[in-house]
Amino acid sequence: MLTSSRPVAPQIVTLAAAHMAVVLVWLLFWTSVVAAAREAIDTPRFRRGMSRLAGAVLIALGIRTATAA
Repeated sequence: MLTSSRPVAPQIVTLAAAHMAVVLVWLLFWTSVVAAAREAIDTPRFRRGMSRLAGAVLIALGIRTATAA
């Protein structure tokens, strides 16, 4: 919080440093999440499952389209 009785510049620098620290922690967190997700997604088992799921969705949509009035 800024205090009017103290010089503004050091307070701004402190707030900027705090903001940079929060952003750094946030980005490191999401980097680790994405890296873990990539390892899970980059497996043949996951790809087979996603292909089967996508095929089932396309078949269901095709059936729905064919039976629509």
